[in-house]
Amino acid sequence: AAKLDIRQDSGYAIRCENSSGHYFRVNSTGAVEVAGSEVITASRNLTNIGTITSGALSVTSDTSSFIRNSTDNDLKFTFVTNNSSDFAQLIMDGKDGGSEKFLIAYGSTHSSTPNMLALKSNDSSAGAIGFFTNSAERGRFDTAGSLAVGNTSPSSFWGQANKLVLDASGNTGMTIKSTSSGNGRIVFTDQSSSNPGLSDGGQIHYGHTADDMRFRTAGADRVTIDSSGRVGIGTTAPGQALDVRSAANIQLKLASTT
Repeated sequence: AAKLDIRQDSGYAIRCENSSGHYFRVNSTGAVEVAGSEVITASRNLTNIGTITSGALSVTSDTSSFIRNSTDNDLKFTFVTNNSSDFAQLIMDGKDGGSEKFLIAYGSTHSSTPNMLALKSNDSSAGAIGFFTNSAERGRFDTAGSLAVGNTSPSSFWGQANKLVLDASGNTGMTIKSTSSGNGRIVFTDQSSSNPGLSDGGQIHYGHTADDMRFRTAGADRVTIDSSGRVGIGTTAPGQALDVRSAANIQLKLASTT
């Protein structure tokens, strides 16, 4: 018949063993061994744990619960998948088995996350993602895929111009920085070609080499303001304060609406 033998052996403080040879023991250093492998070191660190099944680890208190590396305060979690078609996931669930989840995933060739880091709020795609600094929300991706900086409800703005919302209590702006010989551009296009906005659509262009600003429609320069403030219509090199050029006859129309 199977039996449980609890005793003190030479070199071991406590040893528990059954007739099948499976045992649990605490050695003289205070380390805990299970089936011949040390699982808790004398300094109370987990080691050789192997596979931890779902739900095997839990925190029962919501106050001051944490895992800490006592050596240098850096903490690393490494997730390694068995093959490249799988993806590694870190899931934070707000309620037991519920739908309030936040997912961080990476997959090298997985169809859901190919070579990218994926952040997903709610496993049914029904939650927003907020960005916080200094205990306050500074930006949000909402459920419609709109992004707001300085605002938590981008979808409350006009539906045709709310994919990116910049909001502040005072002045608000956006900066596009280029090199001294580079260009800054805002492009408008309905294409996904290799040069959208260059050969089609519209563009607002600032060239730092000549310090000029150009406005393009239908893939061509239409208006240029040079570094001296001269305006060119139909030319990118205006020679006068207003320089209008066209291959056809030029007409200027001034009309009153009253």
